[in-house]
Amino acid sequence: MYEFISNTELDLYEFKESFEEFSVVFWKDRVIVGNKKLPIGQIAVEFLDISEEVCEELKKHASNSKNKDDFTEIVRQFPFFKRLNVNWNQVDWTVNKFERFTNDIWHFNIVIRRFLEHFIHNPNLRGEHNFAVSILHCKELFHDIMPSSAFNTGYTNPHKSLTEFNPIPNPENPNELIIAERTIFNSIYDLLYMDFFKGLQHGHIPRCCKNCHHWFLLNQGYNTLYCEGIAPNGSGEQTCRQVGAKMTAKEKISASPVHSAYQTFYKKIDARKRRGKISADEYNISIIKALELKEKAFRGEITIGELKEIYHNI
Repeated sequence: MYEFISNTELDLYEFKESFEEFSVVFWKDRVIVGNKKLPIGQIAVEFLDISEEVCEELKKHASNSKNKDDFTEIVRQFPFFKRLNVNWNQVDWTVNKFERFTNDIWHFNIVIRRFLEHFIHNPNLRGEHNFAVSILHCKELFHDIMPSSAFNTGYTNPHKSLTEFNPIPNPENPNELIIAERTIFNSIYDLLYMDFFKGLQHGHIPRCCKNCHHWFLLNQGYNTLYCEGIAPNGSGEQTCRQVGAKMTAKEKISASPVHSAYQTFYKKIDARKRRGKISADEYNISIIKALELKEKAFRGEITIGELKEIYHNI
Protein backbone atom coordinates (compact mmCIF):
# COMPACT_ATOMS: atom_id res chain seq x y z
CA MET A 1 0.00 0.00 0.00
CA TYR A 2 2.68 2.51 0.96
CA GLU A 3 4.65 1.67 -2.18
CA PHE A 4 1.54 2.52 -4.21
CA ILE A 5 1.11 5.81 -2.34
CA SER A 6 4.73 6.70 -3.03
CA ASN A 7 4.32 6.02 -6.76
CA THR A 8 1.15 8.08 -6.87
CA GLU A 9 2.96 10.98 -5.27
CA LEU A 10 5.81 10.56 -7.74
CA ASP A 11 3.44 10.64 -10.71
CA LEU A 12 1.84 13.81 -9.41
CA TYR A 13 4.95 15.85 -8.77
CA GLU A 14 7.17 14.69 -11.66
CA PHE A 15 4.99 16.38 -14.28
CA LYS A 16 7.36 18.01 -16.79
CA GLU A 17 6.91 21.69 -16.07
CA SER A 18 7.64 24.25 -18.75
CA PHE A 19 7.21 27.94 -19.39
CA GLU A 20 4.02 27.19 -21.32
CA GLU A 21 2.51 24.41 -19.24
CA PHE A 22 2.69 23.88 -15.50
CA SER A 23 0.61 22.42 -12.71
CA VAL A 24 -0.33 23.24 -9.13
CA VAL A 25 -2.30 21.35 -6.49
CA PHE A 26 -5.18 23.02 -4.66
CA TRP A 27 -5.97 21.59 -1.25
CA LYS A 28 -8.15 23.20 1.42
CA ASP A 29 -6.93 26.81 1.75
CA ARG A 30 -3.52 26.09 0.25
CA VAL A 31 -1.88 25.71 -3.11
CA ILE A 32 1.09 23.38 -3.59
CA VAL A 33 3.72 24.46 -6.13
CA GLY A 34 6.48 21.92 -6.59
CA ASN A 35 6.95 20.78 -3.01
CA LYS A 36 6.12 24.17 -1.46
CA LYS A 37 2.81 24.74 0.37
CA LEU A 38 1.44 28.27 0.11
CA PRO A 39 -1.80 29.92 1.23
CA ILE A 40 -4.18 30.19 -1.72
CA GLY A 41 -3.80 33.65 -3.22
CA GLN A 42 -0.06 33.88 -2.59
CA ILE A 43 0.84 33.27 -6.24
CA ALA A 44 -1.44 36.13 -7.31
CA VAL A 45 0.15 38.39 -4.70
CA GLU A 46 3.67 37.63 -5.95
CA PHE A 47 2.71 38.65 -9.49
CA LEU A 48 0.88 41.75 -8.26
CA ASP A 49 4.16 42.74 -6.65
CA ILE A 50 5.96 42.80 -9.99
CA SER A 51 6.90 46.42 -10.59
CA GLU A 52 6.00 48.49 -13.62
CA GLU A 53 9.71 48.71 -14.42
CA VAL A 54 9.97 44.92 -14.67
CA CYS A 55 6.85 44.77 -16.84
CA GLU A 56 8.37 47.38 -19.14
CA GLU A 57 11.55 45.32 -19.39
CA LEU A 58 9.51 42.25 -20.31
CA LYS A 59 7.63 44.20 -22.97
CA LYS A 60 10.90 45.47 -24.44
CA HIS A 61 12.42 41.99 -24.67
CA ALA A 62 9.18 40.29 -25.76
CA SER A 63 9.13 42.15 -29.07
CA ASN A 64 12.51 40.81 -30.15
CA SER A 65 13.28 37.08 -30.26
CA LYS A 66 17.00 37.91 -30.07
CA ASN A 67 16.40 38.97 -26.47
CA LYS A 68 15.39 35.46 -25.41
CA ASP A 69 18.11 35.17 -22.78
CA ASP A 70 17.29 38.56 -21.25
CA PHE A 71 13.59 37.70 -21.13
CA THR A 72 14.31 34.27 -19.62
CA GLU A 73 16.58 35.70 -16.95
CA ILE A 74 13.81 38.00 -15.68
CA VAL A 75 11.08 35.33 -15.73
CA ARG A 76 13.10 32.62 -14.01
CA GLN A 77 13.61 34.96 -11.02
CA PHE A 78 9.88 35.12 -10.34
CA PRO A 79 9.12 33.16 -7.12
CA PHE A 80 6.55 30.96 -8.88
CA PHE A 81 8.98 29.70 -11.51
CA LYS A 82 11.74 29.24 -8.93
CA ARG A 83 9.54 26.58 -7.31
CA LEU A 84 9.10 24.66 -10.55
CA ASN A 85 11.53 22.28 -12.20
CA VAL A 86 11.63 24.06 -15.54
CA ASN A 87 14.35 23.24 -18.06
CA TRP A 88 14.78 26.72 -19.52
CA ASN A 89 17.13 25.49 -22.24
CA GLN A 90 14.36 23.39 -23.79
CA VAL A 91 11.66 26.06 -23.88
CA ASP A 92 10.30 26.67 -27.37
CA TRP A 93 10.41 30.47 -27.55
CA THR A 94 8.53 32.66 -30.00
CA VAL A 95 7.71 36.36 -29.96
CA ASN A 96 3.99 35.54 -29.66
CA LYS A 97 4.61 33.53 -26.50
CA PHE A 98 6.74 36.30 -25.05
CA GLU A 99 4.07 38.89 -25.73
CA ARG A 100 1.21 36.75 -24.47
CA PHE A 101 3.00 36.05 -21.20
CA THR A 102 3.84 39.74 -20.70
CA ASN A 103 0.32 40.91 -21.57
CA ASP A 104 -1.20 38.34 -19.22
CA ILE A 105 0.76 39.72 -16.28
CA TRP A 106 0.14 43.35 -17.22
CA HIS A 107 -3.62 42.83 -17.66
CA PHE A 108 -3.93 40.88 -14.44
CA ASN A 109 -2.09 43.51 -12.41
CA ILE A 110 -4.02 46.47 -13.84
CA VAL A 111 -7.48 44.99 -13.44
CA ILE A 112 -7.03 43.26 -10.08
CA ARG A 113 -5.39 46.33 -8.54
CA ARG A 114 -8.34 48.44 -9.68
CA PHE A 115 -10.76 45.83 -8.36
CA LEU A 116 -9.04 45.75 -4.97
CA GLU A 117 -8.82 49.53 -4.74
CA HIS A 118 -12.44 50.24 -5.61
CA PHE A 119 -14.37 47.24 -4.32
CA ILE A 120 -12.47 45.26 -1.71
CA HIS A 121 -10.30 47.46 0.49
CA ASN A 122 -13.15 48.67 2.66
CA PRO A 123 -12.36 46.88 5.97
CA ASN A 124 -16.07 46.21 6.42
CA LEU A 125 -16.24 44.15 3.24
CA ARG A 126 -14.38 41.03 4.35
CA GLY A 127 -15.93 37.59 3.82
CA GLU A 128 -16.92 35.52 0.82
CA HIS A 129 -20.44 37.03 0.58
CA ASN A 130 -19.15 40.60 0.34
CA PHE A 131 -16.41 39.55 -2.06
CA ALA A 132 -19.07 37.98 -4.29
CA VAL A 133 -21.17 41.16 -4.16
CA SER A 134 -18.08 43.16 -5.14
CA ILE A 135 -17.54 40.93 -8.17
CA LEU A 136 -21.13 41.51 -9.30
CA HIS A 137 -20.61 45.25 -9.02
CA CYS A 138 -17.53 45.30 -11.21
CA LYS A 139 -18.52 43.16 -14.20
CA GLU A 140 -17.47 45.90 -16.63
CA LEU A 141 -14.03 45.95 -15.07
CA PHE A 142 -13.50 42.28 -15.84
CA HIS A 143 -14.87 42.73 -19.36
CA ASP A 144 -11.77 44.85 -20.02
CA ILE A 145 -9.64 41.74 -20.30
CA MET A 146 -12.06 38.83 -20.63
CA PRO A 147 -14.20 37.85 -23.63
CA SER A 148 -17.84 38.79 -23.01
CA SER A 149 -18.83 35.15 -23.39
CA ALA A 150 -16.45 34.20 -20.60
CA PHE A 151 -17.88 36.46 -17.92
CA ASN A 152 -21.51 36.32 -16.87
CA THR A 153 -21.65 36.75 -13.10
CA GLY A 154 -18.07 35.85 -12.24
CA TYR A 155 -14.81 34.55 -13.65
CA THR A 156 -14.86 31.69 -16.15
CA ASN A 157 -11.60 30.33 -17.47
CA PRO A 158 -11.58 31.35 -21.17
CA HIS A 159 -8.58 29.12 -21.98
CA LYS A 160 -8.06 25.40 -21.71
CA SER A 161 -6.87 23.79 -18.51
CA LEU A 162 -7.06 20.27 -17.18
CA THR A 163 -8.16 19.39 -13.66
CA GLU A 164 -7.66 15.94 -12.20
CA PHE A 165 -8.09 14.51 -8.73
CA ASN A 166 -5.33 12.33 -7.31
CA PRO A 167 -4.93 10.51 -4.00
CA ILE A 168 -1.68 11.68 -2.45
CA PRO A 169 -0.20 11.57 1.07
CA ASN A 170 -1.56 14.25 3.39
CA PRO A 171 1.03 17.06 3.54
CA GLU A 172 0.29 17.34 7.27
CA ASN A 173 0.25 13.58 7.96
CA PRO A 174 2.07 11.29 5.49
CA ASN A 175 0.30 8.24 6.94
CA GLU A 176 -3.03 9.48 5.59
CA LEU A 177 -4.30 10.04 2.06
CA ILE A 178 -6.07 13.07 0.68
CA ILE A 179 -7.80 13.75 -2.63
CA ALA A 180 -5.82 16.54 -4.23
CA GLU A 181 -7.15 18.83 -6.97
CA ARG A 182 -4.37 19.16 -9.50
CA THR A 183 -4.80 21.62 -12.36
CA ILE A 184 -2.55 21.83 -15.40
CA PHE A 185 -2.42 25.30 -16.96
CA ASN A 186 -1.15 26.40 -20.35
CA SER A 187 -1.27 30.11 -19.46
CA ILE A 188 -0.03 32.19 -16.54
CA TYR A 189 -3.23 34.20 -17.02
CA ASP A 190 -5.40 31.23 -16.08
CA LEU A 191 -3.32 30.34 -13.04
CA LEU A 192 -3.34 33.87 -11.62
CA TYR A 193 -7.09 34.27 -11.89
CA MET A 194 -7.86 30.85 -10.45
CA ASP A 195 -5.48 31.41 -7.54
CA PHE A 196 -6.91 34.89 -6.92
CA PHE A 197 -10.57 33.84 -6.96
CA LYS A 198 -9.97 30.68 -4.95
CA GLY A 199 -8.24 32.93 -2.45
CA LEU A 200 -11.36 35.10 -2.23
CA GLN A 201 -13.41 31.99 -1.52
CA HIS A 202 -11.26 31.40 1.55
CA GLY A 203 -11.24 35.05 2.65
CA HIS A 204 -7.67 35.61 1.43
CA ILE A 205 -7.17 39.06 -0.06
CA PRO A 206 -4.09 40.78 -1.52
CA ARG A 207 -3.18 44.08 0.11
CA CYS A 208 -0.57 46.74 -0.60
CA CYS A 209 1.55 47.50 2.48
CA LYS A 210 1.01 51.06 3.68
CA ASN A 211 4.69 51.35 4.61
CA CYS A 212 6.83 49.64 1.95
CA HIS A 213 4.13 49.46 -0.77
CA HIS A 214 4.84 45.80 -1.55
CA TRP A 215 1.90 43.43 -1.86
CA PHE A 216 1.14 40.79 0.77
CA LEU A 217 -1.64 38.28 1.41
CA LEU A 218 -4.12 39.12 4.13
CA ASN A 219 -5.40 35.77 5.33
CA GLN A 220 -6.00 36.42 9.02
CA GLY A 221 -9.09 37.63 10.83
CA TYR A 222 -7.92 41.22 11.23
CA ASN A 223 -7.45 44.00 8.69
CA THR A 224 -3.81 44.98 9.01
CA LEU A 225 -2.42 47.55 6.59
CA TYR A 226 1.19 46.44 6.99
CA CYS A 227 3.18 43.40 5.84
CA GLU A 228 5.67 41.33 7.83
CA GLY A 229 8.65 42.17 5.62
CA ILE A 230 11.63 44.14 6.90
CA ALA A 231 10.73 47.83 6.95
CA PRO A 232 12.84 49.93 4.54
CA ASN A 233 12.61 52.94 6.90
CA GLY A 234 13.39 51.01 10.08
CA SER A 235 16.54 49.86 11.84
CA GLY A 236 16.92 46.83 9.59
CA GLU A 237 15.33 44.55 12.16
CA GLN A 238 11.81 45.91 12.50
CA THR A 239 9.04 44.68 10.22
CA CYS A 240 6.60 46.99 8.48
CA ARG A 241 3.93 45.65 10.84
CA GLN A 242 6.00 46.69 13.87
CA VAL A 243 6.65 50.12 12.37
CA GLY A 244 2.97 50.39 11.52
CA ALA A 245 1.95 49.52 15.08
CA LYS A 246 4.10 52.36 16.39
CA MET A 247 2.74 54.78 13.81
CA THR A 248 -0.83 53.77 14.65
CA ALA A 249 -0.15 54.22 18.37
CA LYS A 250 1.25 57.70 17.73
CA GLU A 251 -1.78 58.58 15.62
CA LYS A 252 -4.12 57.41 18.37
CA ILE A 253 -2.20 59.42 20.95
CA SER A 254 -2.24 62.52 18.75
CA ALA A 255 -5.99 62.21 18.32
CA SER A 256 -6.74 61.63 22.03
CA PRO A 257 -8.29 64.39 24.21
CA VAL A 258 -5.46 63.86 26.72
CA HIS A 259 -2.82 64.70 24.11
CA SER A 260 -4.92 67.64 22.92
CA ALA A 261 -5.10 69.02 26.47
CA TYR A 262 -1.33 68.65 26.83
CA GLN A 263 -0.70 70.42 23.51
CA THR A 264 -2.91 73.33 24.62
CA PHE A 265 -0.98 73.61 27.88
CA TYR A 266 2.37 73.33 26.06
CA LYS A 267 1.52 76.20 23.71
CA LYS A 268 0.45 78.34 26.68
CA ILE A 269 3.61 77.67 28.74
CA ASP A 270 5.86 78.06 25.68
CA ALA A 271 4.30 81.46 24.93
CA ARG A 272 4.95 82.55 28.53
CA LYS A 273 8.60 81.59 28.21
CA ARG A 274 9.06 83.46 24.90
CA ARG A 275 7.50 86.60 26.39
CA GLY A 276 9.82 86.38 29.43
CA LYS A 277 6.99 85.74 31.89
CA ILE A 278 8.76 82.65 33.31
CA SER A 279 12.37 81.52 33.50
CA ALA A 280 13.90 78.57 31.70
CA ASP A 281 13.95 76.57 34.94
CA GLU A 282 10.28 77.31 35.60
CA TYR A 283 9.48 76.30 32.04
CA ASN A 284 11.34 72.97 32.37
CA ILE A 285 9.68 72.17 35.71
CA SER A 286 6.24 72.92 34.26
CA ILE A 287 6.82 70.70 31.21
CA ILE A 288 8.04 67.79 33.34
CA LYS A 289 5.01 68.08 35.59
CA ALA A 290 2.67 68.35 32.59
CA LEU A 291 4.12 65.18 31.05
CA GLU A 292 3.70 63.29 34.33
CA LEU A 293 0.07 64.41 34.50
CA LYS A 294 -0.48 63.34 30.89
CA GLU A 295 0.81 59.84 31.65
CA LYS A 296 -1.49 59.64 34.69
CA ALA A 297 -4.43 60.56 32.49
CA PHE A 298 -3.48 57.89 29.93
CA ARG A 299 -3.34 55.34 32.75
CA GLY A 300 -6.77 56.45 33.97
CA GLU A 301 -5.55 57.75 37.31
CA ILE A 302 -7.12 61.16 36.64
CA THR A 303 -9.96 62.18 34.33
CA ILE A 304 -9.63 64.45 31.33
CA GLY A 305 -11.61 67.09 33.25
CA GLU A 306 -9.22 66.94 36.19
CA LEU A 307 -6.26 67.12 33.82
CA LYS A 308 -7.56 70.26 32.12
CA GLU A 309 -8.26 71.91 35.49
CA ILE A 310 -4.73 71.19 36.78
CA TYR A 311 -3.19 72.46 33.54
CA HIS A 312 -5.30 75.62 33.84
CA ASN A 313 -4.02 76.28 37.36
CA ILE A 314 -0.30 75.68 36.68
